[in-house]
Amino acid sequence: MSNQDCGKSINTLDNRPKKRRDPISEDVRAMFRIGVRLFGREGVTLYQIYRRTLAKFFSVGYRQVGEIRLPILPPEEDLPSWHQFRYWYRKEWRERHRAVQGRCRKREPDVWSG
Repeated sequence: MSNQDCGKSINTLDNRPKKRRDPISEDVRAMFRIGVRLFGREGVTLYQIYRRTLAKFFSVGYRQVGEIRLPILPPEEDLPSWHQFRYWYRKEWRERHRAVQGRCRKREPDVWSG
């Protein structure tokens, strides 16, 4: 790393500077909630729920590839990131369940439970 790179946040996987994203809006949070309710069931990973939520709520159109209809998504920088979705999910679950349980559980819940 050169002296001019000192102090910059670097993504160690590909050496690109990390991009800071704006906090997600209440509208996006509502779409996340609906997406988890729609797609969250046993055998479906949180990442699959995220991808399906993007396809359902953020697509700008569809393209046909043979018999398959694929969503067209806006550029990545215009979408909520996987990290934002995962952060929202963990925070939402903790807030909802702390009030009920009165404590924080260490294990992340299954996405299809309540």
